[in-house]
Amino acid sequence: MAAKGPLREFGTDPVSQRPVVARDGRFGVYVTDGETNASIGRGDRIEEMVPERAYELLAVRRDQVVAKGGSTSTRRAAPKKTAAKKTAAKKAAPRKSAPRKSAPSKAAARRKSPAAKESTT
Repeated sequence: MAAKGPLREFGTDPVSQRPVVARDGRFGVYVTDGETNASIGRGDRIEEMVPERAYELLAVRRDQVVAKGGSTSTRRAAPKKTAAKKTAAKKAAPRKSAPRKSAPSKAAARRKSPAAKESTT
């Protein structure tokens, strides 16, 4: 699915020197300079917003990120991968099989059958 174009352009941000645009995202309308995103509050209307207000929203958002101890970039760094340690291969213990049942012998079958008892008596 292709990305939607900007809803409105505000010009160049004086701090980041990047073009500021308004976009419609998953959680509503926001302004961005390509690096920092700032949500537009309920009191602001995109049609009536002046460029200075858009720059102010981005500046407030940058200050919030820095106050939390993060960098000015809103993108997260990928976690560092550690080399997997090689472990010695363990041999699996041989499986014990159940003893095989042998077919009953004919002699044992004769001893148990009632017909065999009657013929001997």
